Amino acid sequence: MSDHPARAAITLDGEPRTVPAGRSLAAALLAIGAPVTRHDRAGRPRAPYCGMGVCFDCAVTVDGAPLIRSCQEPVRDGMNVVTTGVALTVVDSSTVNSTVVNSTTVDTTGEVAP
Repeated sequence: MSDHPARAAITLDGEPRTVPAGRSLAAALLAIGAPVTRHDRAGRPRAPYCGMGVCFDCAVTVDGAPLIRSCQEPVRDGMNVVTTGVALTVVDSSTVNSTVVNSTTVDTTGEVAP
Protein backbone atom coordinates (compact mmCIF):
# COMPACT_ATOMS: atom_id res chain seq x y z
CA MET A 1 0.00 0.00 0.00
CA SER A 2 1.28 3.45 -0.90
CA ASP A 3 2.10 6.07 1.72
CA HIS A 4 0.33 8.65 -0.47
CA PRO A 5 -3.42 8.73 -1.09
CA ALA A 6 -4.61 8.21 -4.66
CA ARG A 7 -4.69 11.37 -6.76
CA ALA A 8 -6.57 12.35 -9.92
CA ALA A 9 -5.51 14.86 -12.56
CA ILE A 10 -8.31 17.26 -13.54
CA THR A 11 -8.59 20.59 -15.32
CA LEU A 12 -10.15 23.24 -13.09
CA ASP A 13 -11.12 26.47 -14.85
CA GLY A 14 -8.51 25.82 -17.53
CA GLU A 15 -5.69 25.00 -15.10
CA PRO A 16 -4.32 21.48 -14.55
CA ARG A 17 -4.79 20.42 -10.92
CA THR A 18 -4.20 17.28 -8.93
CA VAL A 19 -6.92 16.41 -6.45
CA PRO A 20 -7.56 13.56 -4.02
CA ALA A 21 -9.30 10.65 -5.72
CA GLY A 22 -11.95 8.42 -4.20
CA ARG A 23 -14.28 11.20 -3.07
CA SER A 24 -16.82 13.63 -4.46
CA LEU A 25 -15.66 16.48 -6.66
CA ALA A 26 -16.87 18.97 -4.03
CA ALA A 27 -14.78 17.28 -1.31
CA ALA A 28 -11.75 17.16 -3.61
CA LEU A 29 -12.06 20.87 -4.44
CA LEU A 30 -12.36 21.74 -0.75
CA ALA A 31 -9.27 19.62 -0.03
CA ILE A 32 -7.14 21.65 -2.47
CA GLY A 33 -8.44 25.01 -1.21
CA ALA A 34 -10.73 25.73 -4.16
CA PRO A 35 -14.18 25.74 -2.53
CA VAL A 36 -15.94 28.28 -4.78
CA THR A 37 -18.11 26.40 -7.28
CA ARG A 38 -20.26 29.23 -8.65
CA HIS A 39 -21.46 32.79 -8.04
CA ASP A 40 -24.98 33.92 -7.21
CA ARG A 41 -26.89 36.62 -9.11
CA ALA A 42 -25.22 39.33 -7.06
CA GLY A 43 -21.77 37.94 -7.88
CA ARG A 44 -21.13 36.50 -4.43
CA PRO A 45 -19.11 33.27 -4.34
CA ARG A 46 -20.95 30.08 -3.41
CA ALA A 47 -19.57 26.76 -2.18
CA PRO A 48 -21.04 23.35 -1.31
CA TYR A 49 -23.70 23.67 1.37
CA CYS A 50 -25.96 20.66 1.84
CA GLY A 51 -23.60 17.96 0.54
CA MET A 52 -26.47 15.77 -0.64
CA GLY A 53 -27.49 17.24 -3.99
CA VAL A 54 -30.46 19.33 -2.89
CA CYS A 55 -29.30 22.96 -2.80
CA PHE A 56 -27.36 23.41 -6.11
CA ASP A 57 -24.78 25.64 -4.39
CA CYS A 58 -22.09 23.23 -5.61
CA ALA A 59 -23.26 23.26 -9.26
CA VAL A 60 -20.41 23.21 -11.79
CA THR A 61 -19.95 22.34 -15.44
CA VAL A 62 -18.22 18.99 -15.94
CA ASP A 63 -16.98 17.97 -19.39
CA GLY A 64 -19.37 20.51 -20.94
CA ALA A 65 -22.46 19.37 -19.01
CA PRO A 66 -23.95 22.24 -16.92
CA LEU A 67 -25.52 22.01 -13.48
CA ILE A 68 -23.57 19.01 -12.25
CA ARG A 69 -23.82 18.86 -8.47
CA SER A 70 -20.19 18.46 -7.46
CA CYS A 71 -21.18 16.92 -4.13
CA GLN A 72 -22.72 14.00 -6.05
CA GLU A 73 -20.08 13.67 -8.81
CA PRO A 74 -17.19 11.27 -8.15
CA VAL A 75 -13.74 12.56 -9.06
CA ARG A 76 -12.29 10.87 -12.12
CA ASP A 77 -8.99 11.33 -13.85
CA GLY A 78 -9.14 13.71 -16.81
CA MET A 79 -12.40 15.52 -15.96
CA ASN A 80 -12.74 19.13 -17.10
CA VAL A 81 -14.42 21.27 -14.44
CA VAL A 82 -15.57 24.86 -14.96
CA THR A 83 -16.60 26.94 -11.96
CA THR A 84 -15.86 30.55 -12.86
CA GLY A 85 -18.59 32.62 -14.41
CA VAL A 86 -21.27 30.09 -13.61
CA ALA A 87 -24.13 32.21 -12.35
CA LEU A 88 -27.10 30.12 -11.29
CA THR A 89 -30.25 32.21 -11.61
CA VAL A 90 -33.57 30.79 -10.51
CA VAL A 91 -36.35 32.27 -12.63
CA ASP A 92 -39.47 33.41 -10.78
CA SER A 93 -41.28 30.14 -10.11
CA SER A 94 -44.69 31.80 -10.36
CA THR A 95 -44.16 32.28 -14.09
CA VAL A 96 -41.57 29.69 -15.12
CA ASN A 97 -40.23 26.77 -13.17
CA SER A 98 -36.72 26.61 -14.59
CA THR A 99 -33.12 27.58 -14.03
CA VAL A 100 -30.82 29.59 -16.29
CA VAL A 101 -27.09 28.91 -16.42
CA ASN A 102 -24.97 31.05 -18.75
CA SER A 103 -28.01 31.57 -21.01
CA THR A 104 -28.86 27.85 -21.05
CA THR A 105 -32.33 27.11 -19.67
CA VAL A 106 -32.66 23.92 -17.68
CA ASP A 107 -36.05 22.74 -16.40
CA THR A 108 -36.60 21.39 -12.90
CA THR A 109 -35.78 17.83 -13.99
CA GLY A 110 -32.32 18.94 -15.06
CA GLU A 111 -33.04 18.60 -18.78
CA VAL A 112 -31.76 21.37 -21.05
CA ALA A 113 -34.72 23.19 -22.58
CA PRO A 114 -34.74 24.02 -26.30
